[in-house]
Formats: sequence, structure tokens, C-alpha cells
Amino acid sequence: MLNALIGANCLPANNVPETARITRITHTQGPAELVDNAAEQPKLVTGEEDIKAYLRYLNSEARTRDHLLSDEKYLDLKIPIAALQASSDVTAAAQNVTIRLLDTPGPNEAGEVALKAQVSLPSTCSLRQAEMLYLGTSPKLEKANA
Repeated sequence: MLNALIGANCLPANNVPETARITRITHTQGPAELVDNAAEQPKLVTGEEDIKAYLRYLNSEARTRDHLLSDEKYLDLKIPIAALQASSDVTAAAQNVTIRLLDTPGPNEAGEVALKAQVSLPSTCSLRQAEMLYLGTSPKLEKANA
């Protein structure tokens, strides 16, 4: 869904959980670039395909080892958001506005204590996508369907 919103195909998507690190997406007029601040020396990745491959690697790697404090650091993706470049009127208005989107682990990974503080930060708008088949059931839902 976020790929459609930004008009690019650089965020990995899958039917099973994919996102393991929070990615902060910020509109920019320049080329797409991702900065991973988790290492001593920040890593810069450019180009949509290379960004997608790097994110896929990080997501896979984070699921095959114990949790690290560095997993809690945002990845910063700066990319031109297509909807903000659609017309000169929108572009002019967007120059005075900062729009940030967060790609977060899905609700089926809500048990990740380390991520709760990061995704519960105040925001002016939250949009959550959930696939009911992959969500755990709750006693209330089970009781309502009984």
C-alpha cells in the first residue's frame, strides 16, 4: 500500500510479515536514498531496486537472530512522493509542508515490545492496513462469533 502511495516500488511487500525495522519515509525533490543509522558509520543506499534489496536483507536478517538495540533505530527513506509532484500547484504548496510516512511491522507482530514505543509516537494521522486472515483472534471476537 505504501508503494502505491509514494508511487515507487522500493518497499518490500509480501503476504507474510516483511517489515522488521521501522522506515521513516520523507518526501524530497531529489533522488531516492535510504540511510541506515544503526551502524557506527551510517550506510547510504540509493536507487529503488538497491533500496528494496537492502530492506529485504535487513528484514530477513532481523528475523534470524536475537533482538539488537540497533533494530530500534529508524531507517530514513527520502523519496519523491508521486502525489506531491503531480502538479505545480501541489508542488508549490508541498514546499511548506513536511510529510512523513512510517512503514512499521504489522499488527501480527504487536508483541514486539521494543517497537511499541516507536510506533506509538504522537501523529496527526494513522493509517493501518490489516489482513484478517493473519491476525490473531481475540476472546471478544471468538465470543461474538460463537
